Amino acid sequence: MTDAGWYASPDASGLQRWWDGTSWTDQTRPVPPSLPPVAVPWRRIPDGMQFVVGVNEQHEVTYTYDKFWGKTKILVDGQVMVSDAPQFSASTTRELKLIVGVTERHEVRILKTREVFFGGFLPQQVQAYVDGQLVGQYQA
Repeated sequence: MTDAGWYASPDASGLQRWWDGTSWTDQTRPVPPSLPPVAVPWRRIPDGMQFVVGVNEQHEVTYTYDKFWGKTKILVDGQVMVSDAPQFSASTTRELKLIVGVTERHEVRILKTREVFFGGFLPQQVQAYVDGQLVGQYQA
């Protein structure tokens, strides 16, 4: 579970929204000035994508999705940070979030969207965001 704090708003409004530790509140604020995230260039790899996050403190983020087994992994600098294989979900969008960095923290969010019917057999859209900015997308 993610700690309470200010995070990029899930509505992609360019604002930050307060997460109280269990749900989003109505409180928003402009994104405070900070170092711009570095997440370019991203590159397509077999079953996923890779990109670098950070300016002075850089980390390589790797996202993979095994379409056959439905297993998702997010690695940071080669270490598995998220590993998940859901059995069944009625939701058509899956969101994975993590904070990358120690002194220079960036929110990484991966969204995977599928069709309602036969979603596992059809192309799925994958989008990667760093601090609320889209940095890469592809069809799985």
